[in-house]
Amino acid sequence: MKHFKLHILFLLLLCVSYSYFAQSPKIDKARIQFITEKLNLEPAVAQKFWPVYNEYVDKLKSIRHERRKLFKEYNYSNNPAEAEQFLKKYSQLETAEEQLKLEYIQKFKQIIGTVKTAHLIRAEEEFRLELVKLLKSDKPD
Repeated sequence: MKHFKLHILFLLLLCVSYSYFAQSPKIDKARIQFITEKLNLEPAVAQKFWPVYNEYVDKLKSIRHERRKLFKEYNYSNNPAEAEQFLKKYSQLETAEEQLKLEYIQKFKQIIGTVKTAHLIRAEEEFRLELVKLLKSDKPD
């Protein structure tokens, strides 16, 4: 596990120039490796699972890209109409992300079962927390 953490740290340091780490192919590769270790899927099941998971991640990235774009475009306007427009679009994107997650949980359950789907959700969160921890440990106080 220590070797794996060092590997993640190295990949993370290589990706510092990226403004959003989840879009880095190296981070994606590390996430896939982490999930693979946690789920321990049979080859036949993995062959069905990974295309669906990759589709899910692509759609999730698209929603998150739109949210980042929304934040870049909104500049703390004091105009109530602009603020309302921002809030409406933000709510739509949050709802879309939640609906996407619910839709794919059902798809994952059909492919890998309920237990492994729960393991997947936990593994994704563990991976995210590892990245956050690595980022914190790299920052000077």
